[in-house]
Amino acid sequence: MIAILIESQESEILAHQIAERLKHFDLTSEIYMVSGLKTPELVVDLISDFNRSGKELVYMVISQFPGLAGMVSASSFHPVIALNSSSESYAYPNGVPALTTKKAENAVLSAVKILSLANSKLKKQIAHTIDQMKEVY
Repeated sequence: MIAILIESQESEILAHQIAERLKHFDLTSEIYMVSGLKTPELVVDLISDFNRSGKELVYMVISQFPGLAGMVSASSFHPVIALNSSSESYAYPNGVPALTTKKAENAVLSAVKILSLANSKLKKQIAHTIDQMKEVY
């Protein structure tokens, strides 16, 4: 299951294009209109519900700014793919699904989240890592 999170109606067209493309791989998706700035409690509740659900899940977050994807990733056991809806300047061409980060720790955590989809031990370790991160604040 792919949860597609968007912050604006402008991102809806891209979200529906993604949903259609996912169907070619027999993957289901749901589109959620949320805002990390206007309704953060809805985002937190949604992520918490998915964390408890036990579903195999990947988030796709379509936003002009990285805040929502960061908010989702900071609380989720599941991997997050961020799509910038306003700029193609750093985009790879179609068919080259490379995810980008500048921080080694984020690359490691993304890989572990992806592998944790089929590994309950890793899923527990990710949950523990998220809890530890939240204790700092």
